[in-house]
Parts: sequence; C-alpha cells; structure tokens
Amino acid sequence: MLSGCLHLQLFGSVGGATVTIAPILDRDNIVYQSTSTGVDSSIVIYGQETWDDWGPLLQMFFVGLLNTNQNTDLDDEELYLVIATGGLDYDASDSDRLLDATGTPVFGSFHAILTGAQIKGNLGKVSVLTEALYQAMDPATLDNHSKQWFIDELDLFSDRFVGDINGDGLINYEDVLSWSRIWNPEDHIGDRALLDQLSQAVINGESDQTLFDLAQALMASGIDTEHPLAGSWTLEVAAGELICTDDSVTTLAAFSENVTVSISGATISFPASDWSSIPDWEITGDSGISGSFNNDQFVANQTLTGVPLVNPDLGEQSIAVTYSGQFDGNNWSGSYDYSFSIEGFDFNCESTQAFSGSKLD
Repeated sequence: MLSGCLHLQLFGSVGGATVTIAPILDRDNIVYQSTSTGVDSSIVIYGQETWDDWGPLLQMFFVGLLNTNQNTDLDDEELYLVIATGGLDYDASDSDRLLDATGTPVFGSFHAILTGAQIKGNLGKVSVLTEALYQAMDPATLDNHSKQWFIDELDLFSDRFVGDINGDGLINYEDVLSWSRIWNPEDHIGDRALLDQLSQAVINGESDQTLFDLAQALMASGIDTEHPLAGSWTLEVAAGELICTDDSVTTLAAFSENVTVSISGATISFPASDWSSIPDWEITGDSGISGSFNNDQFVANQTLTGVPLVNPDLGEQSIAVTYSGQFDGNNWSGSYDYSFSIEGFDFNCESTQAFSGSKLD
C-alpha cells in the first residue's frame, strides 16, 4: 500500500466511487470528499507506457485509490467514518485479480471506521471486511457509543474475520486493514461464499438490513463451535502477588469465574478476568483478549487502560496482560501475567496468577 493512499475494494478495486470522510460522532460534518481513481484517470496520471509495463496486480492496485496524505483537515487521533458510494468494481465478473474490460456498476455504499493516522498512513482501506466490521458495530446505534468503544470493539471482533496477518503477535483491526482482495485474498477467516455475497449485496445496493444480516452470518461463520475448547468453562484462579519496584507487595485474592471461549481459525478469545482484583485501579478500557492457538498451546494478549486511584492526576495508563496455557482435551490450565508502569516515573509492577479450568456441561 502506498503511504497516504486510501484504497477501495469489494471483489476488486472500485474506481470512480465518491468518498466522504466525517468524524464518527459528527457524521454531518464532512471534512473530505473526493473520487477514487479509475482506469482512464490512472493512465492519465501515470502515463500509458508505465501503465502497460505494470503487471495485472499493479494495474488493479492503482485503480480505486485516493491520495489522503496531504489532507490537513484530518486529525491523526480522531476516528472517522469513511463512506464509498457508487463507482465501478473492476473484478466483479470473475474475481481473477485481473481488470475486467468494463467495470461493474456499484449501486450501494460501503464503509470503514478509521483513525486519521490510518487514513493518511499505509493502512487506509475500505473493503468488504471493513464493511462487515462496520455492520458488526450495528449502524443504527452509532450515536450511543464513545470513540474508545469503537476502537475496542473493532479490535475485539477482528478475530472473527482474520488471523495475525501483519505478524505482530496480536489479532486486531490492523489485521483487517492488512487484508487485501489483491495481495492476500485467502487470508481471511469464515465462509468465502458469505464474503462474496456481502460484496454482491453492496454492488446491488441492497437494504441496510440485508447487509447487516450477511455481516452477522459472516462473523458467525468464523467461529469453530466444534473445537473441544470452545464453550463455557469455570476457571479457578489462584492467589498471586503484585510486586512493584518500590518493594511493595500486594496479595491478590483467589477467585472463580465462568467464561465462554471462542475459537476462530487459529485464534482464541475469551473474556477478561475480574479486574477488580487489581488494587487501586479504575479500569477504563479493555481491548478484549485474543491470540494464537497451535498444537493445544495458546498465547493471548490484552491491553487495558486504567487510572491509578492512588494518584488520579496521572491520568490513564496502559496495562499489558499476557495469557498462556495448554489444553489436553479435558483440562485447561495456564497463567496470566500483567504489568504496568506509570509514565514519567521509574515505577512498574508485575504479577502472575495461575488458573485451571473445567468444562461446564
């Protein structure tokens, strides 16, 4: 992906689409509007000789682009709703990653929720998968949520659609944005037929309810309900100690909780533990838990945000949590480790608590 270019994809690149960008919580305030490149405009921009020298994948890639890098109206930290409407899908006839002789008209709209930094960086993409995640947010209730809620939910649901595409050890929304119909079309989780049906529904301009239903079905198809680890468990979490660099030691009490485990492809996700066990913190954000599962071993990660109640003036801080464990077909055991450090201070704390699980009938 070129830096500072937004790319539109359904079956293939979508050229000639009208694109609008507005803050997710102020959607009438359109801060950017433009049209994605088509075949003819790309030839004008790059020249016929250069166009002819490109292979089919590069030709497909350079259709459906918008240059957003220089847009100073986009705040890197702001969260935006990007809407692409109309245009021509240049691979809707056969999905062979070759430009169709004539594009297929798109009669509907598709969406992506992106930060300003993502739009202006190398993760700007509006695709059938970003449409699926947009629908997972339930578009009818967008005004009911905070910016942080969208960020957390997009990360939480991403493992229903993709694995760790970018190889950073996490499965989150950046992996959804790393997926491409052009470069890695098979790197998605779930029913390919439903993915294609959602693309076709956008092209046909079908109803919001149809798009919502197809996205929900696609999301459900990414869950492996037959895996023996999937389902409801009781976890017994042992007591632990929180040890800090000021030599303070805080005992963390043992507790029991019920969790529901989801397996999607090679990923595992499950709810957080009872974070009231972290002393002197008010937890304000939770990225959800997801990670890799291979040969009955798993490693999962989570990021929490919280305010240290001992000094709330410090503001929100980040708490990193790592889960590891194993599953032998009947028993599930492991540990979770969490650590945090307060910005601007030579101070950090770490803790480990073991857990064991038994399946609920």
